[in-house]
Amino acid sequence: MAKFDFEQMLLMAKDANQDGLKEFGLDFLAEAFVMLYNRYDCDRVERPRYDEQIYRINELRRNLLENEDQSLLTSRIHDMERQLTETEMERDNLQDENEELENTLHRARKRIAELEQKLALVPKAGRPDKYDAKFRTEVRSYYKAGHTYRETAEHFNISTNTVSRFLKD
Repeated sequence: MAKFDFEQMLLMAKDANQDGLKEFGLDFLAEAFVMLYNRYDCDRVERPRYDEQIYRINELRRNLLENEDQSLLTSRIHDMERQLTETEMERDNLQDENEELENTLHRARKRIAELEQKLALVPKAGRPDKYDAKFRTEVRSYYKAGHTYRETAEHFNISTNTVSRFLKD
């Protein structure tokens, strides 16, 4: 054949068309093997746990160099493509599961944020503050201006204990 047609070769390998594959010749079959190996090798980098398939590919490479039996090459090419397809399907399934988990995590984080906002709006338990921050600042300023606890308490009409508490803050 004048032109190397990889897809056509794979179809012939699947159909076990020995006569059609013989037309390609050993050089083209070797090139098909290398293409499949490279394709599988790229996938192996993404999914490094397929040591058995890697061993088989290396074994096929040795057999290719030692044996010129095209039927062996045909069946091996078909097996490699099947294994690669299964690997790609498994990778796609894992990617789908990963996307689903990411969506679930996103929804959970969004729900947590909503609950935190609601919790912030819920009144706190215990006695509410009687004096605001501005009042506390005024008491501190008055005391620091040189007045005693008792003078500060009488000026703001609060107890000396309250003055003491404000100064500790």
